Amino acid sequence: MYHSPPKIDSNLVPARSVAAVSPFWQFPFGSFGRHRRPPIIELLAPPNSRILALDLGKRRIGMAISDPLGITAQGLPNLERTNKRADFSALETLIRDREVGLILMGNPINMGGVEGRQSGWVREFAAELERRTNLPVKLWDERLTSVEAGRVLRDSGISIEKRAAAVDRLSAVILLQSYLDSL
Repeated sequence: MYHSPPKIDSNLVPARSVAAVSPFWQFPFGSFGRHRRPPIIELLAPPNSRILALDLGKRRIGMAISDPLGITAQGLPNLERTNKRADFSALETLIRDREVGLILMGNPINMGGVEGRQSGWVREFAAELERRTNLPVKLWDERLTSVEAGRVLRDSGISIEKRAAAVDRLSAVILLQSYLDSL
């Protein structure tokens, strides 16, 4: 018995989506299921590469990494900062070992939407990291990620001592998950 190929439902895949750009996504019921649009990570980074999110601080760098499909964010241990050379070396090793294709850094924009001194400092770090790794570094608005992380940790009952270290990691997870959800 002959069956005709399934028809593409225009409500599931918009005309200007990744499906219109990438031949892999032309079949409407790919490995991502019928009701999910494909992640745009395919356009930003090589296939099966991950996104590394960094929440840059003076003492610690909170880190999170995506799964290869670009759906979920998992926290990584914080990087305790010592000096720039050691920080970049540790990040380069992590990027190589985890097959990272894109680096996402939190951009500390003021509540009024204006970039301050901290934002300039993050931009300098991002430019140097991009130069050293030859990977794209994208700045992402991190307003209130630390506040949200602190609230989640406070509500979970974690002690104040453990909360200080966990807030950086959780901020990076929130930052990365907000980016992944926007794709």
